[in-house]
Amino acid sequence: MVGAVSRSRFVIVLGAVVFATSGCAWLARSSEPRAGLQTSGLLSSEGISASGRYALFSGDPYTYLTVPLSTNGQALLRDNTTKTTEIVSVATDGTVANAPSGGSGISDDGRYVAFSSAASNLAAGDTDGNTDAFIRDRTNHTTTLVSLNNDGSQITDLNANACAMSGDGNVVVLCLRSPGVAVPPAVSELAVRNLRTGTTLVLPHLHDAPNSYSAHLSGDGSLVAYGDITVNPNTIWLGIARTDTGALVRDLGSASLAIGNSSDVHLSADGTTYALTEGQNEYNSLLSTGTVTVGRVDGSTPPVVHHYRWAAQARLSRDGSVLAVEILLASGLQVLAIDRGADPPLVVSADTTGTKIVAADGDIQLSADGKWVAFVSNQTQTLLGGAAPDGSSYDVYTRSVAQKLDPPS
Repeated sequence: MVGAVSRSRFVIVLGAVVFATSGCAWLARSSEPRAGLQTSGLLSSEGISASGRYALFSGDPYTYLTVPLSTNGQALLRDNTTKTTEIVSVATDGTVANAPSGGSGISDDGRYVAFSSAASNLAAGDTDGNTDAFIRDRTNHTTTLVSLNNDGSQITDLNANACAMSGDGNVVVLCLRSPGVAVPPAVSELAVRNLRTGTTLVLPHLHDAPNSYSAHLSGDGSLVAYGDITVNPNTIWLGIARTDTGALVRDLGSASLAIGNSSDVHLSADGTTYALTEGQNEYNSLLSTGTVTVGRVDGSTPPVVHHYRWAAQARLSRDGSVLAVEILLASGLQVLAIDRGADPPLVVSADTTGTKIVAADGDIQLSADGKWVAFVSNQTQTLLGGAAPDGSSYDVYTRSVAQKLDPPS
């Protein structure tokens, strides 16, 4: 998100899921620290597997595992079923990255994790000191450098972050930026690395806007939704393109990116549906406006526009029938689930008994099956049934969208 000045956000979920109005929901603290420790600072939710079993986030491994204390945050994966946490920003031999690392995406089955790191001990010959993108295969226990040029050589003159990965784990979007460049622009180029074909394609800029921003892939990696920014005035142009040719499939127009505003576009895994958010933050929440537009990529039906006080990110389920989006309402920060039918809203930002909390922050994630939402909250003690929190520690939670769901497996 560019230019955000407030963390007053919360999440609403729309879709075809049937939400029961009684009973207990399933809730897990995915950033569960080990005994005697607690999380600190603001964590981010960086991915969730299709079934909701695995949640990806970044933090100090010492907080979660019996490892030496380090100054480097690492990409961490939580198994919500076995209640175990592992470091995924490691080399093939298991050596932990010797520089800060962060997760960027997880495959639908949880086998592949994309992460970015400035470490020099993850791939042979990586001596440029810049950030690179990697994929960790959790089944074969291998780590592969994927920030590569089309000829297979390493990208050495730019910071290359992994900023999106397809659900099948075969396609990665690289955010390329010269070292030391300030934000905005967030990145200068977007490139698609296809592990099946071994090719890298730099995406064309939309409307000749010079700075690329944000990217989301379809499940098979054939389509990418992304944006390009024009500075002064800050304007983001949004579109959907083919990843093999860069050909534009859908031009979604422009949105203002003045300070406090936000815009994003997300694709359903099947590539049929997009969700576009635009929020205008006027500092006074009563004056802020936001829209969430849901439409077919092929334009076969008119898009549906939802109006809110403010809107930020959007996430779609596999077939686009469920939508999760950060918005601002008069009641404050909350995570809601709403059936498109007549059922009343289900509060997702609540403990298992339904007691509400009022803090949800950071990136949200929706599982491909539309049943699980990952979000960040500083209401740790409240969610766990304890005393009111001090507000300084944030945690990543995974929660069922509907009531009475069994834990993911």
